[in-house]
Amino acid sequence: MKSNRASTAVTTKDKDKEEGAKRTFNKKEKQAARVILRVLLWNRDYRVAKPVFEMMRQQKNVVRELIETEKNYVQRLEVCVKCFLRPLQSLSLDQHI
Repeated sequence: MKSNRASTAVTTKDKDKEEGAKRTFNKKEKQAARVILRVLLWNRDYRVAKPVFEMMRQQKNVVRELIETEKNYVQRLEVCVKCFLRPLQSLSLDQHI
């Protein structure tokens, strides 16, 4: 009796395999599978790329800070030129220094 049960178990497994191989998916199932695959791939890529995104954000902040610092430097340099250098040059040309 055990061998009979074993043979029926094998035949049902074989039938399941055959049915699985022959099974076709309808349009909604294919679309759902694509969406799931897309989400899984996006999550995988995001987890891998997250450190890269963080580094890019930090680089952007560093560049922004450099630009702001350079703007301040140029403004202060213009003040120095306007308030000190030009008056001294004009005095120098007039031979008053």
